[in-house]
Amino acid sequence: MIERLREHVSDGQMREIVDMIVKQYRNYLGNMYNLNAANLFREEYASHYRQYCISWAIISAFESGSIVAGDLQVKKIEYGRGHNRPELSNNKIKIHILSSEINLNANYLQKDYECNKNNFSNEQLCCIIRYNTKRGRLNSITLCLPDETGQIIETEKLLDRNKILKYVA
Repeated sequence: MIERLREHVSDGQMREIVDMIVKQYRNYLGNMYNLNAANLFREEYASHYRQYCISWAIISAFESGSIVAGDLQVKKIEYGRGHNRPELSNNKIKIHILSSEINLNANYLQKDYECNKNNFSNEQLCCIIRYNTKRGRLNSITLCLPDETGQIIETEKLLDRNKILKYVA
């Protein structure tokens, strides 16, 4: 894991989050033709055009108000015109679960990037777990550390395509 995050989030918590994403992806693959599958598409994260897409399925793994990976509270973050994304947080970390297609300069993310000022010495830091999809398939999951302006300064691949294929085989 990115060293600057060591005292803010554990390897175990990161594994749990990745496992939740992969499990939801597996559910998505198994229910692509049964779009009424329970918990596959949470209404709170409905896509812009209400398309049953992989991104909507993945972020639906994180129900707002729930606790995941030990002590991370899932909060629904509003952005744009009534759209929502999950944020996982405790008093040491804020984790955004974002598609690689999401603009990292979005206004709703800027306030959280400020957690990383003062050379990452604040009590609470911010990081991003980015998942990459192509043609309805999950290709990778990457941990990203942005600086206080939102520039990604460090990344670490948490899961690549080959490992994902092993998980869903």
